[in-house]
Amino acid sequence: MASRTVLLLVVVLAAGASAADESNALDAPQPKGILLTGTKTFFSYFRPSSPTQETVATKTCNCVCGEKNEDSRIVGGQETAVNEYPWMARLSYFGRFYCGGTLINDKYVVTAAHCVRGFMWFMIRVSFGEHDRCDKEGKPESRFVLRAIVQDFTFLNFDHDIALLRLNDRVPISANIKPICLPTVTGNQC
Repeated sequence: MASRTVLLLVVVLAAGASAADESNALDAPQPKGILLTGTKTFFSYFRPSSPTQETVATKTCNCVCGEKNEDSRIVGGQETAVNEYPWMARLSYFGRFYCGGTLINDKYVVTAAHCVRGFMWFMIRVSFGEHDRCDKEGKPESRFVLRAIVQDFTFLNFDHDIALLRLNDRVPISANIKPICLPTVTGNQC
């Protein structure tokens, strides 16, 4: 069930992105996958539109997105290696961890709508590059949510449980913090 939800999420993100926010570009070519820019039509996938209205802009970055840093997987509750999944984000509200998210480019995180609905979203801190919440020596990158985009979510049955978070500042892309790959609009794998 969770893998189908993630796949649907990725397809929706890939199909609904637009070139509305060119200021969100990164510099170097990206050897694998794509990063999508803009949010003008994030939810327009669900609305009728003219064929020429929907465009997808690829962004480039100096990393390979979507590749975990180690070959092992979480099995039976084993701890992951430090920064093994560099796209993972931690959502905190008034200093307390409560949800996770996924970095999709240097300004946007996708998470579940129930993680932001009913919250003062501008008080949500999103942290990256953190492995152990109890380790005070590591210094994660943190940003606040500038805007939360949620549409048609309901707590009655958790339909449309998806949210896009725009961060207040860019996240530095590095070996320890990098976005997950999104499929191309044609459905080709990264």
